Formats: sequence, structure tokens, C-alpha cells
Amino acid sequence: MKLSRYFGTPAFCRSALLITLPILAQNLLTSSFSLIDTLMISSLGAIELTAMGLAASWIQLLNVALLGITSAAGVLVAQFWGGRKLGQVRRSYGGGLGFCLMAALLFLMVTALFPQLVMSLYSEDAAVMEAGAGYLRVVAFGFPALGLQHTANAVLRSTERVRTPMYGTIVSVLTNIVLNYTLIYGHFGAPRLGMTGAALASCIANWTGVAVTYTLGFAQHTVLRTPIRQMFAFDRVFLRQYITVAWPIMANELLWGAGTAVLNMIYGHMGTLEYAALTMCTTLENIITTVFLSLANSANVLVGKEIGRGDRERAYQNALAITCWTPVIAAVFGGAMLALRGPITAIFHQTPEVTALARQLILIMALTLPLRFLQYIHICGILRSGADGKRAALYDFVGVWCISVPAAFLGLWLNVPLVWVYLTVVLLDSLVKDVLVLRRFFSKKWMIRIGET
Repeated sequence: MKLSRYFGTPAFCRSALLITLPILAQNLLTSSFSLIDTLMISSLGAIELTAMGLAASWIQLLNVALLGITSAAGVLVAQFWGGRKLGQVRRSYGGGLGFCLMAALLFLMVTALFPQLVMSLYSEDAAVMEAGAGYLRVVAFGFPALGLQHTANAVLRSTERVRTPMYGTIVSVLTNIVLNYTLIYGHFGAPRLGMTGAALASCIANWTGVAVTYTLGFAQHTVLRTPIRQMFAFDRVFLRQYITVAWPIMANELLWGAGTAVLNMIYGHMGTLEYAALTMCTTLENIITTVFLSLANSANVLVGKEIGRGDRERAYQNALAITCWTPVIAAVFGGAMLALRGPITAIFHQTPEVTALARQLILIMALTLPLRFLQYIHICGILRSGADGKRAALYDFVGVWCISVPAAFLGLWLNVPLVWVYLTVVLLDSLVKDVLVLRRFFSKKWMIRIGET
């Protein structure tokens, strides 16, 4: 039995690394946004840390919506790019950009006008609500920049220009670090603004990163330079293809995002200290997730491009290699989390009670990583690359809304400790979805070439 059959040939591994590593670098930098904010805010106290975590949950809902829109655009671009249909590539870019800006502007209006109402969805603690509302009111004006950046990321990655968005993210993160240090604590003669300073820093950094990405994209003659008339030159055939591929992915991300938001609301009502511990762990989890998000993005390119060319066998072999590598990589990261959970929790400078709870949650995260990310890679990467978004959306809906949310709500109602509720939710969701996605994968029915649907 040749390992290359299951883990890919050396040539495939090189191609995967060349695509994955720049995406991973960018995603890690993007994740460091929330990590930097959380670390700097954590020194202000548990109330501020909890408020930051809950506000981040609302922003994550926007990011999930944008990811759904741009994932659909990315699948289309990858398959059209593989088939050398450049006109369709440009139209897919325009469709993704238009929907992203609409979603970002909608979130901007709701968040800027009703920040207190948004925070009330997550917590009943008046101090937490006030702190989070002040943060959201300012950070909302960076939402359109998030829409522009998500679109650029998806289009450039799917056309194999993975380094360009990475440079914009580097500038954005460096800007965020400097401004956070300056505005949160009042260094270099600036006023001490606390959480408002963190929000202002994030907003400015987002717009700075977008400016760099699009400037480079135009200068390098990438798809970002497409004239507006070509971007929005939609015809009936293209719109039917776009909607067929896009709506299941967008519905999937929105339903998953809404379910995650509901879970955070439930966890938030379990107590301020409990959610402070969960915020510490979620910040770490987001960094681990970026690794597998990068792998899923690579799957969209490596698998989707081959399907677009009509080479189903190579597409399947590429997907099989990614499937086999996923639990191996997850186990490595899980082991690292177990070994380092003491130092990791220490950097947040929280009370012994919060720190002890966070260490228990990290233990659960570490041991369940292989189970959780196997289904993640398939739903967000492999099935979508084959335009099988409907089935991916169904599996995610079952996991989140039929299992996770009811289990968490039951735990809240019965006053079960957070650790046990979290363990139950993670195990049930992952095991069910793992079985479903693997059955679909081995059937090979997920490989659908756009235009043949």
C-alpha cells in the first residue's frame, strides 16, 4: 500500500504547500487581530474581557456572512479559472463584491445605531453591555473594509495569487498593534481610551490593509483590476450558475454563524467568569482554526481547479490526500495545546478561578481537534470545491441547529456546568457530521462541474 495514494505525491505536497503557506500566513495574521485585542484588553479586567469576547461574537457573525459570500465566489472563480473562462472569473468577482458590500453596510447600520441592543442579546450584565456597546459603536465603521478584504482574498487565492492579500494583512496587523498600544493605554501622548481605543485601532487598521491589497492588486494586473463594466456584465446563464452555487454556501455560513451566535448567547448567560474563560480559549481556538481554514481554502483551489478542467480522478486524489492529512495535523496541534495550556492561560492574567476553567476547556479542545476539523475540511473545502454546497449546508444545519443548540440550551436550563455542556456539544456535533461527510466523500457524488448542473 503506497502512502502517496492516501497522502499525495511529492509534487502534490509541494503544490499544496506553495498555496497553503501564504494563505496560512495571512489567516494567522488576521486571527492575531482578535488575539492582540484580547491580550491587551484582558489586563483591564474580566468585565472588559467578557465584553470584548461577546462583541467579537457579533463581528464574527458578519465575518461568517462575508465568508459564505466569498466562498461561493471563490468556488466559481476556481472552476472558471481551471477552465480558462476569464469572463466568468471577472463576473464572479463582481457578484462577490456586490453581495459583500451590501452585507457589510447592513451590519454597519444595525451595529452603529443599536449597539446596546446587540450586546443585550449576549449578556444581562449592565457593565458588560455598556463596555461592549462602546466598542461596537466605533468598530462598525470598519465593516465595509472587511467586505472588500474578504472579496479580494477569495478572488486572488482562487486565481493562484496568494501572496498579494498577505502583504495587505501584514500592514493591517502591524498598524493594529501600534495603534492598540497607543490608544488603549494612552502612550506617545495619546489619550487613554481603553476598549474604544481598541475599536478605533481595528477600524483604521482594516482600511489600511484594504488600501494596500487593492493597490498591489491593481499594480500587478490581477483580477482586482477588472473594469466595473466587466465585473457586473451579468447574463441569465451566469446568474443561474452563480445562484445555484452561491445560495447553499451563503445559507450554510449564515445558518452556522447564527447558530454559533446563539451558542455564544447561551454560554454568555452561564456567567461572566465562565464566558471570560471561554473567551480565552476561543482566542486560541481561532488561531488553530486558521490552519484548517487555510487547508480548506487550498482545497477549493487544488480540487476545484481540477474539476473545472474535467479531471475528476485527480480532483478526488487531491481531496483524499487533504482528508488524510487533516487528522494528522490536528493531532499535532492538539498535543501542542496540551503541552502548553499552562503558559497559554498564564498570559491572560486572569483570576485563578477563570484560569482553572480555561485550562479544562483547552483540554477538551485539544482532545477533540481531529474529530472537529475532519468535518470542517469537508464542509468548508472539499464538498464546496465540487459545487456540492447543498449537502454541506444540510450537514452543518443538522450539527448546529439539531444537535449543538438544543444540547447547549438544555444544559443552561438544567444549570449544568459550562465544561460539561461544552464537551457534550463538541462531541455530538463532530461525530455526527464526520460520519455524514465521509459517506458523501467516498460516494464521489460531490464532484459537480459548474455548467453541467
